Amino acid sequence: RVEDLASNNWLSAETHDLKARQMPKHGKQVSMKFRKLIKYLGRCHELRRHLQEGRKCAETDSLLKKLFGSEDMNISLDEIDKIIQATEAAVQKDEKEQKDEAIRKWKDQMKSNIKQRAQWLHRKTTTCLPAVGTPQQHTSSKQSAASQLVQYWRDFYRDLQ
Repeated sequence: RVEDLASNNWLSAETHDLKARQMPKHGKQVSMKFRKLIKYLGRCHELRRHLQEGRKCAETDSLLKKLFGSEDMNISLDEIDKIIQATEAAVQKDEKEQKDEAIRKWKDQMKSNIKQRAQWLHRKTTTCLPAVGTPQQHTSSKQSAASQLVQYWRDFYRDLQ
């Protein structure tokens, strides 16, 4: 891993700054049903690509066996397109259900747990530090931040010439 290499000074000539993780350590938690749908959809797309190119190889046979349980199956592009559309609809439905469930769980937590509700309300009232600005002047709105960014890149480009 990069962190291990950096912490062990694998490249001793360079200094390394370890940054905080941007995403959760284990990533987004999804159900096994959703994972299987995504994997099935990917295999369908791959099989469609094989059929469009007219390839009949061991990989095509493997895809047919994984998708339909038989290598001897004759399937047309129209049939695989219908399967892909149905699977994409199922994926979208599952994503919507997961989103609705997360919102429902959050609402229940806000109703039942006063401490979490207070923390959430407190986070909403705190002011954020400005992300764009100069040491002399900080931005107060998105419009001023955009104008400062434009001005910075204009000055940068002018200095290059």
